[in-house]
Amino acid sequence: MKSEILLLSGSYRGNKTTSNSILTFISRHIENKNHSIKQLQLSSRVPDIINDDLIFDHIDHADLIVLCSPKYNLSLPAPVMYFFQMIHQRKDDLTVKTRKFVSILQFEAPTGGSTAQKICRNFSDEMGFIWYGDLTLPGAGEIKGNPLEETGDMMKNIRKAIIMTAKAISGGLPVPEKARKTGQKQMPVWLIIFIVNSLIRQYCKKNGIDIDQAPYENEPGLWRDDN
Repeated sequence: MKSEILLLSGSYRGNKTTSNSILTFISRHIENKNHSIKQLQLSSRVPDIINDDLIFDHIDHADLIVLCSPKYNLSLPAPVMYFFQMIHQRKDDLTVKTRKFVSILQFEAPTGGSTAQKICRNFSDEMGFIWYGDLTLPGAGEIKGNPLEETGDMMKNIRKAIIMTAKAISGGLPVPEKARKTGQKQMPVWLIIFIVNSLIRQYCKKNGIDIDQAPYENEPGLWRDDN
């Protein structure tokens, strides 16, 4: 009998997202053919998640859940938080009470996702799931929904970390520490700053924003008192 692996995207921006690219890459590198793999995406509409029997049914049948999510305000997006809430509220309805759980999060800095990972770990523990480890992937946002095979040297450490993780979980093992350390390797800080500044300037130019203009230049200040 095949074990079921559920790859769950926490992104709320449609199908062509970094989260879906990462999960698709994982599915291609799960070597054990005795696994049945299903990839789903959480809806951007919170009420749909709370009342989604399809997602709940897949959770109930999964032997392993891999959640991949972007960050939001240094934490998790609302759809992911409501997903946790929905599953926890229906905890007693699960016919199979436990399964393995892995979280993969995208943050700019290696330690930036520590709070979000703690939330994922707490959810897993509260559900009685078996915590199978996590990955924090700084710089993964530059994947931009493209296939990981086409992302070049910039994403090589992320690809290595995901391949190691896929091989481990397909063999019934948790996320290796080597995969965690490899995934956290990032570009030099000066290069990150250069890229971010370039992207900001491109955005401003595209939208007609004068980035060099001071706020309220040539206008009275918000708190000016002429009395």
